[in-house]
This record gives sequence, C-alpha cells and structure tokens, in this order.
Amino acid sequence: QFDDAAQRLHGLRGATVADLTADTQRARGYVLAAMGDQSAARQSWTQALAHYRSAGERKLVAALETSVKLAQTAMRQGRIHEAIRDTQAIMSDCETRLGANHPITLDALNTLATASVRTGDFATARSAARKVRDAQAPDAGERKRVDEYVNARIALYSGDAPQAERDLRALLA
Repeated sequence: QFDDAAQRLHGLRGATVADLTADTQRARGYVLAAMGDQSAARQSWTQALAHYRSAGERKLVAALETSVKLAQTAMRQGRIHEAIRDTQAIMSDCETRLGANHPITLDALNTLATASVRTGDFATARSAARKVRDAQAPDAGERKRVDEYVNARIALYSGDAPQAERDLRALLA
C-alpha cells in the first residue's frame, strides 16, 4: 500500500506533495524494519532523509527522527562504529533544536549508550545512559535501578559474566 501511495504522489508537484512522499517513505521504513528487513528500511529512510534535509527547517523534526532511526538500523546490522558516528553527528542538533529532554534526543542518547557499550567505550555509554536516566527517572529509587542495569550491561560486555549475573539478579530481587 505504501508503494501505491508513493506511485500516486509521484507525478504531482509542490512542497506538500514532496513532504507527503517523504513521509510515506519514512512510514514504509518503519514497516520494513518491523518486518525484519533492515536493509530495505535503511534504503527507505535514506530516501526520506534526503528530502527532509532539502526541505530545511520545515521538516527538521522528521529529519532528526529519521537520522536516529538510520543510526539504530546501522547498529542492528552490526555497523556499531557507524551508528556511534552518526548518532554523535546529530546529537548537538537534537539537543539545541529540540531540547535535552525531547523524546528524539533521548532516543539518540539511548542509541549512543547501547552502541558505545558494545564497543567497550563504557565512559560514553555511562554518560549517555545517565542523561537518559536523569530525564526519565522521576525518583531516586528508579535512578538507582537504571544505574544498576547500566552497570550490569557494562559488566556483561566487559566479559565479567559473574558480576553481570549478580547485578541482574539484584535487579530482579
């Protein structure tokens, strides 16, 4: 159905039609990702992002969200360093234009934390995770649980499985 919609919009002109075409491509990317086709999703999001960037400020939020989705897709495809580079490239735009606590900014920070822990950059992972925690964890108990979870992930990725198991069991207790 997304292909039918894109086909109908193809022959039309104007900024609104171009925006609808890009939005259709972005929605198609979500569907393809949900179906497990990360390569096709990446292609769809790349096409949408090209339009969003050419539209400038008019489609800024869509461009930033799509950029984060592309970084997440790179991470899922095992291109961890690319995901980190791409996420770091858009972080200042997210924070400056949307705010530090905006859901897209927090999604980018979470992506950075997840990718960083996988490469062994635990300082970046911890820093990004704490920013997310501070924005989302309302009370001290919840913030402590988030910290313990991050510590367990770091223990796991650093090769300390017994410590990771202890940390995770403590969370479940």
